[in-house]
Amino acid sequence: MTSTIATKESRALSFVEWRDRVRDEYVALDIEADGTGVFRGALATFEMGSTSLGDLAHEALRVRRTPDLIDAADVGLYKVSVQLEGYSAVEQDGRETVVGPADITVYDTTRPFTITTNDSARALILGCPRDRFGLSDEIVRAVTATRISGRTGLGSGTAAYLVGVERALDADGARTSAQLEAAVLGVLRSTITLHAEGLGVSADDGRLATLRSWVEAHLADPDLGVQRIANAHFMSVRQVQRVFRQGGTTVTDWIRSRRLDHCRIELECAADGVVVRDVAVRWGIQDAAHFSHLFRQVFGRSPSEYRLEHLTADETGRGRNDA
Repeated sequence: MTSTIATKESRALSFVEWRDRVRDEYVALDIEADGTGVFRGALATFEMGSTSLGDLAHEALRVRRTPDLIDAADVGLYKVSVQLEGYSAVEQDGRETVVGPADITVYDTTRPFTITTNDSARALILGCPRDRFGLSDEIVRAVTATRISGRTGLGSGTAAYLVGVERALDADGARTSAQLEAAVLGVLRSTITLHAEGLGVSADDGRLATLRSWVEAHLADPDLGVQRIANAHFMSVRQVQRVFRQGGTTVTDWIRSRRLDHCRIELECAADGVVVRDVAVRWGIQDAAHFSHLFRQVFGRSPSEYRLEHLTADETGRGRNDA
């Protein structure tokens, strides 16, 4: 994805316009309006790296993600909803919860879900690829379609934080960075992990989220490794390695993947004249040749080729807009 681009509508959308925009921004959905009155909808979306944040307002409707709509080839999204106005019923994995203003809930687009509102409603919807969210599938499954109160405890701060991020993006219309995405996801991981622990999720699942969040904040350190992580969390190296293995990866692979992802995002957004090696160094990779090799291995082209490709695309887009 490219840098943050606001797509806020200055006019009310018809049901068909609103439905198609939601499908384009997220995943294939079966959306049915109440049909008893004139539908009015509005939609604002922003991108933060691979994560999107949308402000959705609408009349009464029913949204379903059915087995037929779930594409096995799609990596899928974890979606986090902060209810701003009205009430919504969210159903997934045999659970159903009703959320009201400020409440938070989580659901997974790789499994069927249903969202129903009986009146007008508005919500912030964050969509993040499952492999970038930083929480194990076990911990997310434990919290789907449960209510995290946005009026008490850590949830209240998290809801207010996400509202503040959306307002800032809407007001500034500015590019955002991978650092903002990391910050937003870090806040959500902490809140969701604490909620999951209250539901009886194992300690290792909570530890994985904590360790990944800490690693994310220290990626720029070229000496980052399993020993440093263990020391910072009063764990043994073997314990750290075990927790990461339970999350389906190794410590080394996780660090490398996150660094390359941040470099990729920065190369997409960087201005002409950026020095590729400087991007790598900013994310803790000191060896330019090694960085180029790893980047090509994962993304199919060198960092320079990748940057040039996106720079050309940006210039082409500007040319069309200026014509």
